Amino acid sequence: MPELSPSQLSQEWKSGVYRPAYYLCGEESFSRKAALSFIKKNADSFNFREFSKATALAKTSEIISELLSLPVFSERRFVIVEIPDAGAALKKALLEYLKSPLVSSVLILHSDEPKPDLRDSLFHEISRQGAVCVFPKLKENEAVSQALKLINKNGKNISREACELLVREVGADWGLLSQEIEKLCLFAEGPEVSLKEVSLSLGYRKESDPFLLPRLIEKRDKKAVLTHLYFFLNEGKTQDQAFRALSQISAVIVKQLKAKVMLASGLQKSMIEKNLRLHPYWDKGFFENLASVNEEKLKKNLMSCLETEMKLKSQSWLSPQVEIEILASELCKN
Repeated sequence: MPELSPSQLSQEWKSGVYRPAYYLCGEESFSRKAALSFIKKNADSFNFREFSKATALAKTSEIISELLSLPVFSERRFVIVEIPDAGAALKKALLEYLKSPLVSSVLILHSDEPKPDLRDSLFHEISRQGAVCVFPKLKENEAVSQALKLINKNGKNISREACELLVREVGADWGLLSQEIEKLCLFAEGPEVSLKEVSLSLGYRKESDPFLLPRLIEKRDKKAVLTHLYFFLNEGKTQDQAFRALSQISAVIVKQLKAKVMLASGLQKSMIEKNLRLHPYWDKGFFENLASVNEEKLKKNLMSCLETEMKLKSQSWLSPQVEIEILASELCKN
């Protein structure tokens, strides 16, 4: 299936090249909507129609009529359709149209699906006549890089450590992240955005300190960890909060394991602090806490984190809250 990357799609449209049909999907909804906005801004009202998921099923004949209409004083007519669920009649009509699409019409289908269903004949026909573009969810390191650029573009500087905190807490959804960055840049008083300002801008209450869970895990303070998790997991959508907690917990284990390996190799603590970018305040007591766990246990802890992540992603019937609490209890065992 011919596939364009989001950047290739953008370049193609900006250069004025359009195919008869496109299918846009993927988890990065902000970028996908931005691509559609480009069409909306550049198409004139005489030659543009958009059909939402709610209206597409009831207006199948209108969609086809629009696609078969010649543009008015323009080279092209654009028709954007959000794919509805169980739209068998619409799909059949679009398949029939795509057998011989009008050269001057551009059909753009889009949905929130993570990727195309390769068994669907409609997507194969779109692939034959046009292209598919998947907008994948940003990886954490990609989100950090984009966040750094946007913060710099807003006239501010920020350390990678503070930017990583922002991404870790907000997530890699660029729509949410860009909003938080806009707020952060307005909130920060000087040209340098500090870790403290990131934390305050995110609006944490004292008990929701983003550094608290990692510190409690480092200490293996079971009672305090479970108490904190109870409030943390109920502050938002439980599944999202569970993955945020898992990310923080896994990061602690990885950091401790790296430190153990470095200590065993004879590296000085000052060099380990530099390599792991330990903060003099937020990571206070790191080596004291590290002394209570051995390398073998840390390896088992890391494996438990990976197993929990796999279970939560593959077994939707599980309770995210219970699984995270089970993991935390296991990590804090003597």
